[in-house]
Amino acid sequence: MYCPQCGAEYRPGFTRCADCEVPLVAGKPPAPPPPSPEPLSLEPLALTTVFSTGSIALMAVAKVVLNTAGMPFITRGEGLAELVGGLRFNGAPSLITGPMQIQVRGIDADEARALLEEVRETEAGQP
Repeated sequence: MYCPQCGAEYRPGFTRCADCEVPLVAGKPPAPPPPSPEPLSLEPLALTTVFSTGSIALMAVAKVVLNTAGMPFITRGEGLAELVGGLRFNGAPSLITGPMQIQVRGIDADEARALLEEVRETEAGQP
């Protein structure tokens, strides 16, 4: 005999579950279906551009800042920008590749922007 609510097994002769106080049934109740998982949202993991520059030097400084903080990131356009570096003028983005970018997970974007604020000010020419 089994309790249809908690699934406890009883010896013959018992008619009610001592815990749930419901009538027992002869067969073992079917296992409840596993809960369906909630769909995983990838939005917090989507990459967000937090820094953009044409300067290889400022790009290097920004990477050091994020590495020191333990912030995971990727870069875009950096390798190609170095390859065609002769087409860059005064730290402006390459005419062919555009600016180099640093991207982080969406959930890290605000923190990364705050970390890179001083680097952005340097690029803008502010002390």
